[in-house]
Amino acid sequence: MGWRGYGICGEVYLWGTVVEHELGWRAQFAYPKSLVLPSYIDPRLESSGLESLMIYGADISIPPNTLVWTKNCGYTQAGVGIVWNCGNSQWEVELSRYTFRGAHPACVDEHGRLEFPAQFIHVIDNRYGTQFYITSLDGEVANVYPIEEWERIEQKLAELPTFNPTKKAFLDRVHYWGQRVEMDGQGRLLIPQLLRGSAQLKGQVAVLGKLTYLEVRNLEASRKEP
Repeated sequence: MGWRGYGICGEVYLWGTVVEHELGWRAQFAYPKSLVLPSYIDPRLESSGLESLMIYGADISIPPNTLVWTKNCGYTQAGVGIVWNCGNSQWEVELSRYTFRGAHPACVDEHGRLEFPAQFIHVIDNRYGTQFYITSLDGEVANVYPIEEWERIEQKLAELPTFNPTKKAFLDRVHYWGQRVEMDGQGRLLIPQLLRGSAQLKGQVAVLGKLTYLEVRNLEASRKEP
């Protein structure tokens, strides 16, 4: 995964050709299920250079058994408390002022355009431009990244070997669903047709803030989430 020197461990999904050997298991393909950071690593993923771990959508914990970040809600309550107590004043100001937080209803019109909730327009106007990358890991939700945030992810991916199978599997997914789009003058984004159909994004939807990106869900599916 490119973070061997950090001492990060966890669980992975294995598929394809899977073989057992004296040190455990090897597989043709693998994808993180959950990750555990060693106690000496700064849990502020952005400031410690580990924000690219978020793209896997795997739960992230620190010892002894504290869940700090999840795909569904970003930083957990415990995680926010730990991060807040780390004392990085610049990070705290940025988090409190111009990050995507909360969940707000929105509408995808008959042309497939998502109108941003006003609360998120405020963040975009103050921190980002009008370019976005919309993609998904599973075709069930749309992940909307300001292009500045997506390019940071790409920079981290570029550090991995070209033929890294995990990198390839991730890129295959996000490129299949992904498309670069521009917000129009009325604060609307055109969701790619393939993803729009797969995730059933039409009419009323829920837009969830994930700190550095937004997640768009079918409203009924969102209400069924635990």
